[in-house]
Amino acid sequence: GTSVRFLVDGGASTTTLSAAAEAAAGVQPSGERRIVNTANGQITVARATAARLTIGSIERSGFTVDVTSRDSTDILGMNFLSSLDGWRVENDELVLRP
Repeated sequence: GTSVRFLVDGGASTTTLSAAAEAAAGVQPSGERRIVNTANGQITVARATAARLTIGSIERSGFTVDVTSRDSTDILGMNFLSSLDGWRVENDELVLRP
């Protein structure tokens, strides 16, 4: 039930929440931590599961996300985008095909 503004990143493997978005949405990290490579270098993230991720009419349940305290940008990654039938940019708009 929490609105989050995402940067859509086709180069990001996993959807990543900032610590602020994670707290606002009530997502609980599993305690599993891992190091990931980003465009800005390596960071440590905590693995978590969002009970529900809804974008427009598209909903995913039990959705895996990473949580970082290092950045305030929330990233919609390929684990979401690849779950779609397709996606494209058309006239400056992102079009998602569920």
